[in-house]
Amino acid sequence: MTAYILDPTLAVQVGHHAQWVAEFVHLFQNQDIEVKIFGNAIFPADTLAGLPVIKYFTGTTWHSDDKEDLLKNWDTFFGFNGHIFRELRKISAPGAGSAHAVFTPDDIVIFPSLVEFHLTGIVKWFNTLGAENRPTVLCNLMGPSGCTFDAARETYSVYSVDTARFYKLAFRDAEKGPKGLHFFGCGEVHSEQYSFLRGQKVEPQPLLNTALQVNSAPRAEQAKEALLFVGQGRAAKGAGFVAQMVDMCCSMFPDWNFTVQMSFNNIEKANQQYLNKLRALAKKFKNFRLIFDHVTSEQYCDLFNQSEIVVMPYLREKYFNHSSGIVWESISTANTLIVPEDTWLDLEAKRQGAAYVSFKDATAESIVAAIKEAIENPAMERADKIEAAWNFKQKNTQEKLKEQVFAAWSATKSARA
Repeated sequence: MTAYILDPTLAVQVGHHAQWVAEFVHLFQNQDIEVKIFGNAIFPADTLAGLPVIKYFTGTTWHSDDKEDLLKNWDTFFGFNGHIFRELRKISAPGAGSAHAVFTPDDIVIFPSLVEFHLTGIVKWFNTLGAENRPTVLCNLMGPSGCTFDAARETYSVYSVDTARFYKLAFRDAEKGPKGLHFFGCGEVHSEQYSFLRGQKVEPQPLLNTALQVNSAPRAEQAKEALLFVGQGRAAKGAGFVAQMVDMCCSMFPDWNFTVQMSFNNIEKANQQYLNKLRALAKKFKNFRLIFDHVTSEQYCDLFNQSEIVVMPYLREKYFNHSSGIVWESISTANTLIVPEDTWLDLEAKRQGAAYVSFKDATAESIVAAIKEAIENPAMERADKIEAAWNFKQKNTQEKLKEQVFAAWSATKSARA
């Protein structure tokens, strides 16, 4: 038996994609199961989680909707799905070299991070496999669904017809195909949305993001530390507000320390402007720490474990139904979240019983006002935040992920018997 972990988005050594792949690798340790990782061709290392990475896929799932070109989403949908279908077919073809794989019904194939721009291609590939080469396949969905629950009307409403349609097409094709294809969702909210589109239950997957260390105890004492930004310095994540936020916060709260960790794939002109301003502020304020670069998993975890407040200055129009692992990592480390209101971000914080303050406007002033509220009028006591962290961790363990994966694998074998 072989477990194949196939992730076209595995293009860097750190971050959530690498963490997810590593978690799936750990599921099969100390068992008589061979594990093979297929990542993106540009993955910079030779190994991950102690195993070789076969650098194979030549496209990721990432795409941004185009509001002006009404055909771009369709072109991307057909182009990306066609591309992944051809690459998956090629894996099993003779002459594939180190990327060759001969799948059997006893094998399992896991796609850790999928959105609609690869899902239909994967379903098509699965449906075209012969019975003698058809493994159990797990598709873990992580993108916005195109629909949200309308509480006032007690029904779902579609806000992105293309996105919702693309998912429904994949689900419909899957229903017509053979047994052995399983869908899971990233988080409860999105899983419920996928369930609506599919017409049957899509179970949420246990969450095991980088800073969600199930067995580690959150810090008992409150700290005067705030993480104002963490991750890729993108405009959609509010990177343009951060310098002004730093200037205001460091002046208003001299007894608090503020940290920004910002990294870039490309140092473009706008990114250079962000950095120049932040570097100047690092010289101006003793209570400001700037980390410019990618960090290791251990350093990333430390940022959350040392903080009391985590700020997500994200733009609502981009993230109103877009999930982020930072929310779960903040909850699990007993942080108070600062998030834009009327988004998945504040909905998830509320749903998990976490401490949070939401801001209305995408401005530094509005975000800093929310930070001020969190500092001067804490939403929860430290002990209550720790309890919320433990409750969240207990729902999201590797043991539960293992049970889910092996139950699906077993169900396929039973259905085919």
